Amino acid sequence: MSRPELGAVAVGDEVFVREGGHRGSARPATIAKVGRVWLTLKSTESGREWRMRRDRQTTGSGVGYETSFCTPDQLAYDRQASAASAFLQGQGISVNFGSPWWDSDGRIALADLIRKATTATGSNGEHRGQ
Repeated sequence: MSRPELGAVAVGDEVFVREGGHRGSARPATIAKVGRVWLTLKSTESGREWRMRRDRQTTGSGVGYETSFCTPDQLAYDRQASAASAFLQGQGISVNFGSPWWDSDGRIALADLIRKATTATGSNGEHRGQ
């Protein structure tokens, strides 16, 4: 399962905005204007507006930590990937660059495999059976 693509968007669609570098905080917004290259997003909390490139889903400068946006499905995937990374770290597992488990899909799969294996066996390694 890869991160969902942006797909077609329309005025009024729900999205979430992440201020530069703050991957954890996602502020609710809606799409206020749809252009060929640019989208205008409006915060549902404050009314603040952002102009974002639809191809990159960012403010488009390409420099540093940009403000970005994601769909509800993308946000759910990102949170699942973050939880998988935290789980692996909590198990003392680090995944090296170049490993087949390196990307988000790999970390999610590895965390799921470990969870299934540890729930299927007891702490002494014996199979719990069903």
